[in-house]
Amino acid sequence: MYHSNCGPLYINDLPDKIYSKAQVFADDSKIYRHIKSDMDVKMLQEDVQEVEQWCFNWKLKYNTSKCQTLRIGASITQQNRPIYKLGEECLKNTDEQRDLGVLVDSSIEFEKHINKCIQRAYANWGIIRRTFEKISPDLFILLYKTYVRPHLEFCPQVWSPYKKGRIKKIERVQRVVTRGYSWNDWIEISRKTQEAEAHIT
Repeated sequence: MYHSNCGPLYINDLPDKIYSKAQVFADDSKIYRHIKSDMDVKMLQEDVQEVEQWCFNWKLKYNTSKCQTLRIGASITQQNRPIYKLGEECLKNTDEQRDLGVLVDSSIEFEKHINKCIQRAYANWGIIRRTFEKISPDLFILLYKTYVRPHLEFCPQVWSPYKKGRIKKIERVQRVVTRGYSWNDWIEISRKTQEAEAHIT
């Protein structure tokens, strides 16, 4: 969010400047507040203005196009969303936002995030299948753990599904992958290789 030409930038003091809660990671910052009344909307807007002033004091540039508002909760419609301003520009409302690799949506269902994880896992598995016509069990396990499974296990504490349908979709990836090769062919190749090596010795 912030850009500096002066070298390292320390922004740990930003949360102390506002009344709402804030999370800061590297050059990415989030401020959030439980909106229960118009007063909460007003206070959050004041905090956004305070962030703008903080940037001005430190001579930092912010990219308004990358600043968005995400409202989390039930029965959220475009009509009842307040408009917040950063400087003279209105911040765009969004229904989803990627946060440190996790796609967070306004309903906290994480369905789109789960679908994207599954798509990436299948895509990487497709590359492996096209690259290796035959593969040993040891290499299969190594490739699966390196290029497929990490997509299904990244930060599950946040998005771990509780609905059976989504759980089955994730588990299906491993079943599809393990059916991708005929281990009998490899066992036969290994047996012939061992026999040849024994004959040579």
